[in-house]
Amino acid sequence: MFDLNEKKFGGTVIFNNGQGGKVDNVMISVEKKKAEDPDTYPSYKLIVEDSNGGKLNGGFYYPKADPNKSDDDNAKREVREVGRVVSIAKSVMGADYDFPKVGSSKEAFDVLFKLINDNAGAKKYNVFVTYGTTGYAKKYMELRYFDFIEDASTSISRLRSKPGDLLERIEQDAPSSDSASGNNDWV
Repeated sequence: MFDLNEKKFGGTVIFNNGQGGKVDNVMISVEKKKAEDPDTYPSYKLIVEDSNGGKLNGGFYYPKADPNKSDDDNAKREVREVGRVVSIAKSVMGADYDFPKVGSSKEAFDVLFKLINDNAGAKKYNVFVTYGTTGYAKKYMELRYFDFIEDASTSISRLRSKPGDLLERIEQDAPSSDSASGNNDWV
């Protein structure tokens, strides 16, 4: 017997119904890149699932030096990328958790994502999702780059919209009927 009214037959579930902004009480999990995955796949994915079963994932790549950048710029980028993962780990482990010392950004990713994976469990989180920024619009919803996760039990949320956040998907303008017919009365 099939109950055709069940959610599993309802079609595609879109994360947070396609709306950007703060999403409360989501579950998180981690997927590590498998040996058979293409080189273009991220080293880790943070999977975020809302209460309706809609999923979103954020890809995290091991930081690599860009030969076109200075050593100082590469070091800043490396710290920034590890910092993003630390923010997830602090949401899971608590702000006072004493993280171990590590020797490289790769090791930091491995240690932090293992902690996240092993301790996230059934705990709930709040996340902030956007369609990019006004300066760099995205076609698909994604986790905001900074300030994007917190423990759901946080009494005062820091997840608020910022001036550059795009909270709705930008749609391409349809060509006007005048431009399609070649009628340029406005010239």
